[in-house]
Amino acid sequence: MTREELGDLAERMVFKGARLAAIVHGDGGRWDVDNLIGGLDLTELRALAVVLAAMVDPEQTVGQALAHITWDEHGHPVRPETRACTLRQLSTQRRPAAA
Repeated sequence: MTREELGDLAERMVFKGARLAAIVHGDGGRWDVDNLIGGLDLTELRALAVVLAAMVDPEQTVGQALAHITWDEHGHPVRPETRACTLRQLSTQRRPAAA
């Protein structure tokens, strides 16, 4: 891709990233996510992932980053102490391999 094409891609993905963030934070639902990103190719999805990552402060705590999510996968309230490390700290923790 040329520099101009990369710039155009980044601009499109900033819009889509902002829209996706708004949807996830309550301005839409599953179908809105599907409509927004369903037709993206692999290059666009990668660019979107980078743009979304750029929108996040790695020094905020996991709790701050996920403040709008107040339940776990079982519908139970999230314990604040489990979300106290920063995103940067979380990124350096070893994760168990997928089963």
